[in-house]
Amino acid sequence: MASRFSSLSKSNTELLHKELRANYGSCSEIELDRLYHEFKSEHERLKVFLDLQRQDEDKRKDILNKLRVAQLEIKREERAAYSSMSTLQRLGSIFSTPKQLSVEHDDAKRKVSELHSQYMNLKNDRYSTEVAKRKKIYHVLKVLSELREEIKNKRVRSLANASIGKARSTSSSTKRKHISQTREVIACPYCECQFETVDMVLDHIYPIAKGGLDTRENTVLVCKQCNMRKSDKTLMVFCNQMRLDHSKVFDRLLKMGKGI
Repeated sequence: MASRFSSLSKSNTELLHKELRANYGSCSEIELDRLYHEFKSEHERLKVFLDLQRQDEDKRKDILNKLRVAQLEIKREERAAYSSMSTLQRLGSIFSTPKQLSVEHDDAKRKVSELHSQYMNLKNDRYSTEVAKRKKIYHVLKVLSELREEIKNKRVRSLANASIGKARSTSSSTKRKHISQTREVIACPYCECQFETVDMVLDHIYPIAKGGLDTRENTVLVCKQCNMRKSDKTLMVFCNQMRLDHSKVFDRLLKMGKGI
């Protein structure tokens, strides 16, 4: 995961977004809202790991700079020491550390060794998994935001169409799709009475007159009597007026995959 989401090219980003759209494109508006807030919360929770990763990066850079300075200091000391040696002493330094370097050279080497050890301890990215997960969630949030915005735009268009009487133009085809995928006899989700599917009518759970969408998630087959009584009322108002247990009605619709 770390390698996949640490850095994405434009083409890979498009493929990822296409994959995410396939996963979440069929979700209802309520489901999208719930998922968005869940992922948003997780994205914020993982921010601490991004901050810790950046702190480690800053420490690595600082230690690496100190390490390079220490290594240069060793080289300067060696050059200065060797320049003061006689030819015989230089030949002897090939087989053993010259006395001129013993104290300073050992101290410098210990410093380099300590800095190198500190650098290696921070070299491995301890938070790569969490940071990569946060980056993936960023893309999920982006796609969910786009899907939510598209539904919002559909509602605006639907409300505009309702005002000029065009919103129900696709309802007949939507009803045919419902009937083709439903048993011959079903219960009305509102009153629970049994009816033949062909005798039922299509109801918009959230009324078109109030901006409801002509989609599978917002439409359901109901009996003609409930449809007439509900008219352009919201589901909660209809349930209260008909003294229906709205929580049970909501549960039945949710089990059918409808947006409430």
